[in-house]
Amino acid sequence: MPYLARLPQIFMQGSSNTSNEEDLVGPQLLDQLWHWHAAFAPLLSSTWERPTSKEFIAAATLRSLALVAEISVRKISAPAGTMDLFVKDACEIVDLSRRIVTDSSFRKTFVFECGILPALFITVMLCPERNIREEIVQVLKLAEGRIEVTWNAVEVVRIAESFVSC
Repeated sequence: MPYLARLPQIFMQGSSNTSNEEDLVGPQLLDQLWHWHAAFAPLLSSTWERPTSKEFIAAATLRSLALVAEISVRKISAPAGTMDLFVKDACEIVDLSRRIVTDSSFRKTFVFECGILPALFITVMLCPERNIREEIVQVLKLAEGRIEVTWNAVEVVRIAESFVSC
C-alpha cells in the first residue's frame, strides 16, 4: 500500500502531508486495528494468568506489533506536536517487551519471525519522552544476541541510543 510505504519518509522527515487517498485509508486501517484489538483481547487476557508461558510471549508480541502498527497509522494523520497521544501505547510496548525478553524461554539468537525488535525500533523513533526512549534502550540491551530476520538487536540499540541523545 502506498500509505504504508511512506512511513519511513514520514518518520525520518517529520512530513505528515498525505494524499486524499491516504486520508481515506488511515481511518479504515484504524477501524480494522480496533476490530483486531477487540477480537484479540480475550486471548491476551487468558495468557495473563501465566505471564511466563509461551502463549503469553506470543500474545504479548502480537499485541506489541498491533500497537506499533496503530501508532504508525495515527502518526501519519496526527498534527505536529501531538505525539504525547502515543505515550500510553509506548509504555505498554516497553512493558510487554521487557516481560518477553526477561522470560527464560526468550531465545537470544536468530529467528525467522518478526518479534519485539521492530516494535521497539518504531516506538523509540516516535516516542517524545526521553525516559521512555531510555527504557527502550535498556530492554534492547537485554535482547542482545537476538536477530529477528533482518532486525539485529545490537544494531537497533545503536540506532536507539542515537535517538535518545537527540
